[in-house]
Amino acid sequence: MSEKTIQDVFDEQRKNNYNIEEQKEEIAWGQNFLAKCLKRQKNIENKLQSLKVDLIKQKKIKFIKCDINTWRKHNEEKMLCEKYYIYYYDGQIRQEGYYEGSSQLEDFDKIHFNEFVNDYFYYGYPLYIDRNHHNSEATECELAFGSGDAYFKEFEY
Repeated sequence: MSEKTIQDVFDEQRKNNYNIEEQKEEIAWGQNFLAKCLKRQKNIENKLQSLKVDLIKQKKIKFIKCDINTWRKHNEEKMLCEKYYIYYYDGQIRQEGYYEGSSQLEDFDKIHFNEFVNDYFYYGYPLYIDRNHHNSEATECELAFGSGDAYFKEFEY
């Protein structure tokens, strides 16, 4: 095996210096890209929060626990068409009443309510989950309603 010449060491040093500079540029690019991603993440989070609707928290609806006669009188007096619900869980009635304000919701909010009505009964609020996430599973609510352990009956006026 031959010994390295001084030129071999210069060549090795030059190559190493080149690699150092290249890695510094990569790190700078990566840090810049990371900063942009973190800024975008904040924008995404803000957008996500602005799209999450909770009609109860926003005081657009309120569940009124009552019997069916009280509900009927409410609809007659206010000339409304709010539905009456009987929510069952594990074979027992858990809630009876109506969502005050539900008949006056805008179309967007009506669509939301119909999509998340099970969540409103089960959790008291809509549960937002990322369905496309690789670890996404059915929620407790979906399992309960899917198995028949949870269900509700609705009556229209």
